[in-house]
Amino acid sequence: DKFALGAKNLVVGSAEYEHYFGGGPWGAAVFVDTGSAFDNTIDLHTGVGLGVRWKSPVGPVRIDIAHGLNSPDSQFQLYLNIGADL
Repeated sequence: DKFALGAKNLVVGSAEYEHYFGGGPWGAAVFVDTGSAFDNTIDLHTGVGLGVRWKSPVGPVRIDIAHGLNSPDSQFQLYLNIGADL
């Protein structure tokens, strides 16, 4: 009960909409993510969020705030991503 165990299967999905204002470097995004790691029965967990986008001179900067939907007591999470996704 104290250790995290791996799973045989993984299913994930994500949808995101980004919009940049007036063709400039600033934008916004909304997104939904869902997924599960499981052996036999899928137990999907879903989160939603919104973010700010900036096309900086050295690469993209993304700041997102997200909230899980499966637990009403889940905390908001803040994410910072600098640079292109690989």
